[in-house]
Amino acid sequence: MAIFQARSLKRDRIIRKLCIIIVLSVTLYIFLTKISWITNGKETNLDTPQKDDGIFPDFHHANNHQYHGKPPSGKHGSSDIDVALPKNAILEALRKSQLSDKSELQKLGSNNPVMLEQLNQNSGKNKDTRSGQNTLNNQETPQFDNPPKTMTLGESSVYSMSSDDEYLPSTDPKDPNEKFISYLPHSGFHNQRTALVNALFVAKNLGRTLLVPPVVLGDSVGWKEFDELLATYQNTDKSELSECKEHLQTYYSGEQERENLPDKCQASYKYTSLRWDRMFNMTRIKQTIAVRYRDDYKDSTLENAFGISSSDTYFVKDSVLYDYSITDKPDWPLPQKYQRTIYLGDLGSRRERLISFGSMFGSGRVQVSNPESISLQQFLANQFILSRETLPELFQEADAIIRQLGGPKTYMSIHARVGESIFEHMSSQTMTKLWKDLQKYAPFVQSRAPRDEPIIPGTSFLDRTTCFAPPTDPSAMAVDWSTRQVASGRPLVFFMATDATDPRHHPLFQSIYNGFTCVVTLADVFDYRTSSLHNLVNPFDGLRYGRFLVPLLDGLVASRAQEFTGSSWSTFGFYIRFLHDTFILSQVS
Repeated sequence: MAIFQARSLKRDRIIRKLCIIIVLSVTLYIFLTKISWITNGKETNLDTPQKDDGIFPDFHHANNHQYHGKPPSGKHGSSDIDVALPKNAILEALRKSQLSDKSELQKLGSNNPVMLEQLNQNSGKNKDTRSGQNTLNNQETPQFDNPPKTMTLGESSVYSMSSDDEYLPSTDPKDPNEKFISYLPHSGFHNQRTALVNALFVAKNLGRTLLVPPVVLGDSVGWKEFDELLATYQNTDKSELSECKEHLQTYYSGEQERENLPDKCQASYKYTSLRWDRMFNMTRIKQTIAVRYRDDYKDSTLENAFGISSSDTYFVKDSVLYDYSITDKPDWPLPQKYQRTIYLGDLGSRRERLISFGSMFGSGRVQVSNPESISLQQFLANQFILSRETLPELFQEADAIIRQLGGPKTYMSIHARVGESIFEHMSSQTMTKLWKDLQKYAPFVQSRAPRDEPIIPGTSFLDRTTCFAPPTDPSAMAVDWSTRQVASGRPLVFFMATDATDPRHHPLFQSIYNGFTCVVTLADVFDYRTSSLHNLVNPFDGLRYGRFLVPLLDGLVASRAQEFTGSSWSTFGFYIRFLHDTFILSQVS
């Protein structure tokens, strides 16, 4: 009898081991399958709409719009590639596979629309994954001279002013007849701007009021699925970190002093939130489209400020980055990258007080066909032009730099984005194309002595006497194409806007520095610590936000050149092009 019991115990052990091996094998197989999807940059098919995940089981959800069985195989839109995505996607895949939750794994599979998910790398140190912008940390102020406004727990940290309320609807926001739309912003400044333009367009077409979120400068939140992105915003509200303002003086004292600060405070110092009125003149927009401000993402704010309950909300959730495209025609063909189309007419029939969207980023997010819609899109785009009235400090610094360069249109400009995200991985291809585009200027620098020795990064220098010499005719442009001569009587000057922290030592820039005599970057002509940007402070969280505007200064100077040559795929590059074209047209008119 004891023999049979021993055999039975041994058999049970073997069975348990086999079960463990099988479970681990299946888990590993699923995990490797997900990783292969990520590394191949493929999207999962969405034959049917994704249903609610049970987190908000009573909410209305957009699960009846048209999905297309297979995602498009075409290339991504040229202006849609600056998106920040979580660095820890693979680690999250492993965690979910270990939980053996099939539904979670399927969700992860659909959360991989583009190659960006593996290339856009964020800090990953904090649970709140964020993607950075070029903030020129090496020029950060060493001290904090102006004490920030005291903020109590629960108070908004968004930089707002009473003048922001001008031209807002005069009616009670809790009026049940007023209907709204909202969306979740993400990624860098220019992606947030694109999302706002799209959301304003949809709000106008639906006759609803747009709840405008603040713009995040600095380390912005990368794209995530709807519920995760909403939770990220709700869990990282600065209003719950009032004690961090006590440490600001220490933070601005230097790197060594910062090491002992709480991690949550150090993370909160890397970004700030402003109303869009701090960046652009929003008057004409507010006179044309009904908007109200949503300074946080709390459900209680929707309930208390606008009288919106969860049961009166219709959700349009996104499970992949390029999930839905909104059209003004019911039979609009599916745009590249997107999984489904949503007809504005269907949204117009919704009776809920709030239609809550996920991402609104993307040049193809809104597809229009009728002249009125096209005219509205053009109107909205023209409202987001940097203005001297709204950002006088930015223009003050730009004017000084442009004078050093010789004046507007006396130089050429370049945008070379190589320092982060997908551009770091594609920097070689980006610079190869940029160098090819610049060859049209080669005849104007042929007199320079050739170099046979290898180019050593960091050996180039700026001859300020030569390159900053006043042009013989300040009214003349950099190049007279009719005579094919440099019109200024000096070497052809290039201003290069770039996110590289040390461009003169960057190996990919050496061909440009070697090929052209006068290549100027912001590092050659601008010091943040002594600039007027240094004095810009968000009084609600105490942060100096001028350092986050330095990339805009880069773009503004580049936009005042005679000609602009940009990097492929960059939304910032497209925005510089837009500013440049607008500037040239204004000069002609």
